[in-house]
Amino acid sequence: MLEKEKVIPLCKNCHSIKQATVFNKYEKIISRKSNFESSFEGLEKNIHKYMRTRLKYEKFDGIRQIKPWIKKRIVTEKLFNGKCVGCSEDKLPTLQFHHKDPKLKTYQKWSGLSNLNVSRIIKKLREDDVVCLCANCHSITESRHFEENIGEILENKDLDELRIYYKTLNQRIKNYSFPNQHGKNKN
Repeated sequence: MLEKEKVIPLCKNCHSIKQATVFNKYEKIISRKSNFESSFEGLEKNIHKYMRTRLKYEKFDGIRQIKPWIKKRIVTEKLFNGKCVGCSEDKLPTLQFHHKDPKLKTYQKWSGLSNLNVSRIIKKLREDDVVCLCANCHSITESRHFEENIGEILENKDLDELRIYYKTLNQRIKNYSFPNQHGKNKN
């Protein structure tokens, strides 16, 4: 059936990139750093100004969908150097936020944050003590069943390497601290 429907297996990262239709269509706009380098206060104004002047011929829905991507890019760059804490993957569509302590979780998905301004998003991510993980690392971190049953799923030759990967990934998550902002440690 999979062959008939021409289904191909993809890792979570590749799947995220393939599914990011808005990002893929507007990647050049979303990825332009020079347009949005400013203080937090001026950032929202710059985003709106840029979208009004550069995208005036786009449909409103397209413009509305670009803004969360720009915010996500800015936030991941400011807090996580634009990379996965686990493996350094840097493709924006793959990057997700992972709560180090699920009890601190005050929102469920990025869509619940993306309507806030950038400074409030950053404050919220700091309060919730999140790290940035790519979709692959996030899936691995969340897959307790796989981790607990790894010996039954994989051949022995892969076990040591994967156990080391799990240990390294979990250590990087645990040890991550936010960069200092204005000389204060916000972690």
